[in-house]
Amino acid sequence: IPEAKNTKNMAIPNTLTSSSRSFVSPKLFQPRTRHIPIVAATVSRSVPPTFGREDRRARVWSNRGSESRGRGCTRGGRGCTRQVTTDASADAFDGNFETSFQRVLQRRRGLEEFTEEMNKEDDEIDMLRSALLIAQHRNGDLDIAHYTQMIEKMAHELEAFLPPPDERYPLRMIKAISKYIYEEKGFKGNEKDYYDPDNSCIDKVLELRQGIPISISLVYMELARRVDFPMVGVNMPFHFMIRPLKGEAEVLVDPFDRGAVLFVEDAEQLLSERYGDEAKLKIDRSFFQDNELRPRHFFTRMLTNLKQIYFNSKDYENALMVTEYLQAAAPSEEVGHISQMFPEWSQNTYK
Repeated sequence: IPEAKNTKNMAIPNTLTSSSRSFVSPKLFQPRTRHIPIVAATVSRSVPPTFGREDRRARVWSNRGSESRGRGCTRGGRGCTRQVTTDASADAFDGNFETSFQRVLQRRRGLEEFTEEMNKEDDEIDMLRSALLIAQHRNGDLDIAHYTQMIEKMAHELEAFLPPPDERYPLRMIKAISKYIYEEKGFKGNEKDYYDPDNSCIDKVLELRQGIPISISLVYMELARRVDFPMVGVNMPFHFMIRPLKGEAEVLVDPFDRGAVLFVEDAEQLLSERYGDEAKLKIDRSFFQDNELRPRHFFTRMLTNLKQIYFNSKDYENALMVTEYLQAAAPSEEVGHISQMFPEWSQNTYK
């Protein structure tokens, strides 16, 4: 404003710079606004849980900056403000937000703990726990201790089905374990909905008692290990199987087919017929000489299945989450490249 001795009757210019406005009372420049009635208000942001009940209520501010509670009208009766959010709904919102936030944190924690497992030596990796950590990408509230106890209880029940200690030959042990898993507990391969992601989540496999070859194989191996009958996975093409480490019999077990016992020739015939190969599939028998568990190979196959299912169904959020698990199990530039394809999801979805 130009300097003047008497500014009382002086007209104030319509255009002022930002620096000159600071010298003028803001009351002189109140904008003319229309009074628009506000019918309803809905809270769409989180409210810090430390606030009291009064502070958690939804507040609607009038266009002159005054706060209205309950029902009230602005000056002149040209508009009114109505409060519609109740204390109960505010409490429910707070609870839902906190629950969702905790679930997201748990999912991220599952990935971090899975990475720690994969950094251990092969014989130190807990297969069941690692599989449950993978399942946390779908169920952040998953209780690992609960499902571990479930397996322990099943192993205790299995003891009653085993032959006497001096008669525990490989084929008899396989028969006893299969009888318990499939006849007593009712496990089966999920042929009707083979590509359901729950088939690869061990918590759902234990609850629903159905899954795909690799997930049912894990249940079978965990129970067998707990009754002193160790078994290892066999990365057959198209179809995961397992085999016993004890004894000299070169046999395979198909957990997806109720624990069917197969010789290599049977497996070759089965896979050739099931997957439509004109030429009979040939299996390299050298895996019988490899008695290593190789957990990373196991989980790489399980996670690759999940990743493909999610990408096929365009569930990119879970596909990228699984890709992060896959990087921990089998670090490679190719796996890392998938996360770089969609940086906005991989960086913001769970952080």
